Formats: sequence, C-alpha cells, structure tokens
Amino acid sequence: MTQPDRKLAAQEATRVARVSQRLRTGTAYDGLQAGLERLRSDGWLIVQTAAAAAIAWLLAAAVLHHQQAGSPPSGPSSRSR
Repeated sequence: MTQPDRKLAAQEATRVARVSQRLRTGTAYDGLQAGLERLRSDGWLIVQTAAAAAIAWLLAAAVLHHQQAGSPPSGPSSRSR
C-alpha cells in the first residue's frame, strides 16, 4: 500500500469511527427528533402551500381552460430587478 493509500484508509477509518460513535451516543436520534419536531411545527404550512398550489392549478386548467396549466418560473432570473 502506498503512502497516499494509507493516509486515505486512516482518514476513512477515523470517519467511520466518528459516525459509529454518533450512532451509539444518540446524536443521530437527536437529529431525527429535531427534524420531526420541525415537521410537526411547519407541517400545517406545508399542507396549506400544497393546497393553494393545487387550487391554482385547478383554476387554470378547469375554470380558465388554460392549455398548459403550470406554475410560472420562480428562480432568481424571473424576479424583476
């Protein structure tokens, strides 16, 4: 094994050991809990946004008989400067 290969193997072993330690100490579980808490607190906003998008699409498609119902571009290039 060459010197760079040994160094890479040592770095990988260190990374695996750190991840293993995090999993054993519950840090990963804490991160999962924090993510679920954010989902619980912001879930209603996500549902409202999805419902508003669906209603807008239905209006464009059914009521206004728009041929290509969709959403407008929303990237930075679409903003007026």
